[in-house]
Amino acid sequence: MLNRYGFIPKKYRQPDEYRLIAYDWVAVFLSGGQEYHVQLESFWLDRKTAKSVKILRQHTEYRRPLFSDIPSIKKAMERLEVIIREDADK
Repeated sequence: MLNRYGFIPKKYRQPDEYRLIAYDWVAVFLSGGQEYHVQLESFWLDRKTAKSVKILRQHTEYRRPLFSDIPSIKKAMERLEVIIREDADK
């Protein structure tokens, strides 16, 4: 996976914005008053390449990891949809 702006393919839910946090690109999704981040985790020797994907929830003072080491954007987006749906049901 390339660590780059616009990394979410068009066939998936599109983020509200992209942010560069440290060396990793993050897709920011707003839903139900919550902010979710799908973050590429770059390889430390080659910041242009992502080794895995992480999902986090933004809180006032910090970002809480929900899932790490997801092997693909596809699996991360499937998992994000489940998280958003479960949070909406609460």
